[in-house]
Formats: sequence, C-alpha cells, structure tokens
Amino acid sequence: PILWCNGNHFTSHLLTCGLQFLFFFLLAVITRFCFPYRPSRTIKPLLLQMTRSEDEFRRGLWGERLPYPSRYVQHHFDAPLGVCGIICTVIKSAWAGTRSSFYSAWVSTCSFAVYAFIFNVSLRLLPSLISWHQWKVFVLWLTGLQQVVDVLNTIVGLIFGFYALGRVDWWWKVIGIIRDFQHGAHDTLLMIGATAGVQDPVAGSWNKEKWNFYRWMLAVYVLLFRGCCPSFSLATWEDMVNMGIMTEDEKVILMKAVHPRKVLLKWCSVWIQYHIKDDFVRSHILNKLCVARGNSAGLSDQLEQRAPWSFEAILYAAVKIFIILLPAGHTKLLELDDRVTLVESFPFVPTLANCVACFFYSSLLNLLERFKEPFLSDSVDGIDPNTVILESETQFIDVLTCPIPECLKGFAKTDEVYDEQAAAKDHRASLNFRKSLLEESRERKSILQAQRKSHFVLPQGSNGDSGPSGISFPPSSLPSDSTARQRKTPVEGDSDDDA
Repeated sequence: PILWCNGNHFTSHLLTCGLQFLFFFLLAVITRFCFPYRPSRTIKPLLLQMTRSEDEFRRGLWGERLPYPSRYVQHHFDAPLGVCGIICTVIKSAWAGTRSSFYSAWVSTCSFAVYAFIFNVSLRLLPSLISWHQWKVFVLWLTGLQQVVDVLNTIVGLIFGFYALGRVDWWWKVIGIIRDFQHGAHDTLLMIGATAGVQDPVAGSWNKEKWNFYRWMLAVYVLLFRGCCPSFSLATWEDMVNMGIMTEDEKVILMKAVHPRKVLLKWCSVWIQYHIKDDFVRSHILNKLCVARGNSAGLSDQLEQRAPWSFEAILYAAVKIFIILLPAGHTKLLELDDRVTLVESFPFVPTLANCVACFFYSSLLNLLERFKEPFLSDSVDGIDPNTVILESETQFIDVLTCPIPECLKGFAKTDEVYDEQAAAKDHRASLNFRKSLLEESRERKSILQAQRKSHFVLPQGSNGDSGPSGISFPPSSLPSDSTARQRKTPVEGDSDDDA
C-alpha cells in the first residue's frame, strides 16, 4: 500500500523542505540576475602610451623610464588563505562582473542546486504517492541510473584527469617559452652592451646605434603579444611610432610585410653583422638572437595547439551528463527499501553533497577553457604581458646605458654613456659660470647707475663741489664726459629694463 504519514508531520516536513528550496532558489536568482556578467572593456596598456626618446635613452639609469613591475607574470595563490581565498575570488568576480573560473562554476552550481534539491525532495515524497510495487520498480530504475553514473565516473576520472594534466602542462610550457624568449633577448643585449664598452664604434656613435637596436627589440616584444593578447591587439602602427620605437619609413616597410616581427629580427641581425667586429662574439650574439626568434615563433605555435576535436567532444559530453546524473548517483548511500527512513530524512545534506561535486567539476572545466586564452587581463589565471615587457625593457636600459666604474676605465673604451657624477660636475661648473656672469652683470649695473647720476645738475653750495645737502663730491669720484659717452650704450647681456 501507499505509505501513510501523519498529516502534521508531513506538513512540517514539507514546510521545512520548502524553506530549504527557497534558499537554493533565491541563491540562484541573486547570483544569476543581481550580479550579471559584464564583458570587461579591453584597455590599451599604459606602457604603449609612454613615449621613448633618444635623449632619455642616452641618460640611461638617470632618465625617465617605466619602473620595474610590481606584480608577477602570473597570479600567486596564497596557500594560508585556503577556502577563504576561493570565496574572496568568487565575491570579487561577482562584484566586478567578470567570469573567473570559480565564479562561472559558482553560477552553474547555484542553478544546479535548484535541480538537485527538487530531485531529492521528489525522491522523499514519492513513497507517499505510489504503492510498494511501483516503488520497487522505481528503485530498479534508479539502480540502473546509479550504474550509468558509476561508468561515467570511471570515464570522467580517466579522461578528465589525463586532459587536465595535459592542459596544465601546456600552460607551463607557454610560460617557459616566454621566459626562454626573454633569456635570449637579454643575453643578446647584454653582450652588445659589453662589446660597446671595449670596442670603438664602426660608424657614428654607440649611443645612436644602441638606440636603434633597443627600439627594434622592444618592437619585437609588442608585435609578439599583439597577435595573442586582447589588450595588445589594440596597438596600431601609429601607436608604435608615437612610442618612439619605430620611425615612419620603418612603419611603411613593416606594414607591407606578412611577418613584421621576422623583418625586425632581420634588421637586428644586419646590425650585429656590421657593428660587432670579433667573429666569435658576433656568432655567439647571433646564436642568442636565433634562440629568441625560435621561442617567439614557438609561442604562436604553442597557442594554436589543441586536443583532437573528438576527444574534447567526448570529454565535455561525459562531464555534462555526469553532472546531470549526480543526484541519482548519490542515492546508493540511502536505504531505499526503508521508505519511512527515506521520507523522514531531509534533502539538504544530499543536495549540498551534489553541489560540492558539481562545483569541483565545473571549476576544472571552466579552468581548462580559460587556459585556451592565457593572456586575458580580467582573469586571475591569466599571464600578464605587461610584466614581461617591463622586465625586459628595464634590463635593456641597464645593460646598454650603465656607466663603467673607475676600476674598468683603464682598459675599457669610452662608451659615451651618461654618468650622473660627471653630469653633476658639469652642472656645478655651469652654476659657477652663471654665478660669475650674474656678479659681472651686477657690477655693470652699478656703473650704469653711477653714469645716470652724473647727468643731474648739482646746485652750488657753500663749497663749489658740494650738493644740496652739503655732501662734497671729490672730483675724482665723478665720471668724466668721455667715460659717460663710452658707457652710454647698454652692456651686452643686460636686460632692457636695466639699460
């Protein structure tokens, strides 16, 4: 027969389940509608808006330049925070309207919680609505679903684990390629800076030639991330000209090229072939430049690497079906034959267990999707190309423009670099020179004032050489007419008012 329940007990139990359902429903509605997803506006990086000039490059360590980055290439998770760090990330993403991996999983889990709660409540109310024979048939059907969930659990655990480890390894390889590219570029500039310190320039001055090489290498960085980073894709050719890393004639050539980054690297190779005299050093620098070129090309190739289409289709389908069948799979922990115990149990805890499993698989699935675009600026899992460029740019200026200490000046060639101490000496000498000019100007002004006084007619007092106040002027103190005529014109360097 149908399981009979006390009316008051059934009503209170149903009311409790209704309140729990209201909790999950409101949570899903608030998450879905009160914190909607707002696509982040892609902003042009600030380092593309700063102009580099040859004068500031010549000043080197004392010139105006961007500082060393304050953050890492990737975000670091603070392990002591643990679950609190995940909760803070979800709240921050919800408030900003961005879709981090955890927040996207949280939105999906809240919607899934409503479905899982309805399933668990229906399972506990069903013995009061159908007969014992019908209940036994339903239990057999539910056991079949449990077997499907077990099979999917094995498939998902095997394929999903293999795919997740492969994608994480792919992400580490992307960072490794970026670092190898940086190392090759840094070694190239380091050896060029060292060569400029011991070798006379082939033509012109080292400052001009190093400035050209610095511009081209920085343009290689910008073009490298221009094709894979959304923020750097906003950089136009005019922006690079305004940055000072490209001239108008170079812009025309690079706009016509299919692979402008390779053209810039060719110009760098020509520069090395001409300016580096030593054969061994030249070949070593070219080798390091080739390392940078290979890794720049390897980054584009690595970003295009994906798993086979059929493999991803099977994986995503298996995970989605497994999440949908999760409530049925957890029913094997219940005493389905004991209908009374099943009806009196609350569905909140089983629903919570289903939500935990759903959140884990959804987070991992969203994270794998985020890995496909590793340079997103609004993601905590993204790689920051601004940090990469700032690290390299500050190092380029250091190794190319740093002055030579006193212990090396005995055998090293003059590098024509800016030295703050020498500049300070020149500045002090300039201040002393200006001070002497100022004193000379004041002396001339006093002479002119004396000349102007000589044009006044002094009245005759008791003494022929005395003034109206009785002050006597000795004849030697008054300038003669010839001196007055000689000093009548303003002295060179005096202002119009003084004249």
